[in-house]
Amino acid sequence: MLLGNKVRLSGGCPPRTGRGLRTFYGQLLFWATILVGALGLVIFRIETEALTKQTKIHTQRIYWNRAAVYVNELAPALGNNFDEAKLQQLLLRLQKMHPRDDFYVLNADGSIRMFVPDPLVRAAPKHPKVNAVNLKPLTSFLEQPSLPRKGGILGTDPFEPNVAKAFIASRIFLGDAPGYLYVVFGKSGNRMGVPLAYRPWYYPWVAIISGIILVVGLFYILLFRRPVRMILTALKQITAGKLNERVPICGGNELAEIGENINQMADTIEATVSELRRTDRLQREMTAALCHDFGTPLFGAQAYLDQVINGRTWLSAAEQEERLSVAARNLTKLRELVSSFFELSKLDSRNLTPALEPFSVLDLVTEELVPKLKPLAESKHVTLRTEYDDGLPRVVGDMALIDRALTNLIINAINYNRPGGEVVIALNKKNGKVQLEVRDDGIGMKAEDIPFVFDRFFRSDQSRSTITGGSGLGLAIVKKILEAHDEEISVESLIDKGSKFTFSLKSYSAAGN
Repeated sequence: MLLGNKVRLSGGCPPRTGRGLRTFYGQLLFWATILVGALGLVIFRIETEALTKQTKIHTQRIYWNRAAVYVNELAPALGNNFDEAKLQQLLLRLQKMHPRDDFYVLNADGSIRMFVPDPLVRAAPKHPKVNAVNLKPLTSFLEQPSLPRKGGILGTDPFEPNVAKAFIASRIFLGDAPGYLYVVFGKSGNRMGVPLAYRPWYYPWVAIISGIILVVGLFYILLFRRPVRMILTALKQITAGKLNERVPICGGNELAEIGENINQMADTIEATVSELRRTDRLQREMTAALCHDFGTPLFGAQAYLDQVINGRTWLSAAEQEERLSVAARNLTKLRELVSSFFELSKLDSRNLTPALEPFSVLDLVTEELVPKLKPLAESKHVTLRTEYDDGLPRVVGDMALIDRALTNLIINAINYNRPGGEVVIALNKKNGKVQLEVRDDGIGMKAEDIPFVFDRFFRSDQSRSTITGGSGLGLAIVKKILEAHDEEISVESLIDKGSKFTFSLKSYSAAGN
């Protein structure tokens, strides 16, 4: 419930439009995706390098003895049959058969004697960057009976001398001169004609992107820090008892929704506290009314009894009887007041369950209530009259409780009428129910008093409360009885025109019987 006197400041926030990336979770997901993507590139690069290294070692392990096969293919141009032109042709054929590898013929000192570039890749560099390879890993390879268990043997790539690569090698003879067949695995992507390759050129870009993400993330945190602090400040104020404090609503994300919920919670708390304060005030007023209403007849009875006790010697029998009669009436009034109070308390505690049964409300009114209350009406010089439709059906309800509710309404109408006035009890069929009206042409009520007429101890005409003798509990009991029957009661009243109380009861036939 939102209270009308509460104003929420927006702090100049733009109006909320749409959702999407404006939501907290949407923005968080967006930036988390970018951050994870950038970190994924770095991790992928690291994993790729590790995988590439493992692939190189795995390739070297598989092709460990492959060098002898290649030597056999080049044998027609080696040793005593050394023919450099023929060796070049055989080397070219091997290069075409294995485009991802580079085949070199080395001299004994490791210098490159022969290399035939792949003729199918025209854009790639044709000549190595270095003219010799490091003989240390090559010699180690030739001296090993098998590949070491941990890792492999990496050597020089003449085209990429800064990158160690897997290789295989074998000793050969170029005529009488010793030499080596040197095969490097894993030709780089640009030499294979592939436009992109894993190279360190994008590392700076990854660093730049990561930096941008970091700066934007910090800005994003600072951006959300202000509404979070406003929410915390408002919560502290509300916790401290300042229930009129509210969270300024800004934006359309989840934080704004949290702020709205906090404001609604504060509205509910403030309304509840206001209701509790009103209830406490009513409780105090009820206590004062109880003291007054219980005390007046009690003190009156005590005063008259004291007169009789103290004046036995000088009061006549008639005077004593008169005072005892007044004391008895006061005690009767007190008993009725106590009975009404306990009856209302019982209704409040919901310990009373109506004993529903079919009965004739017309018979209840004409045969019991009117004869019972006619003497009271005549004593007030008020006419008691009934109106009813023909063929009224029986109703379903607790006959004793409905008797009490109608009795209270009729007594209330008699007490607040004028001499010569009239009280009418009307019964009509309406929408499957029997509608009951108790109306009078008495003093009526002010419009501002009507919403409170069913509150306990409320009297619409406070100046005449002692004259009418009302306890202020009768109408409250009527409302509780009808609530127990799941029915409502309405009231219409005008000053000096009278009042009309209306309620309905389900007919026995409409109840499915």
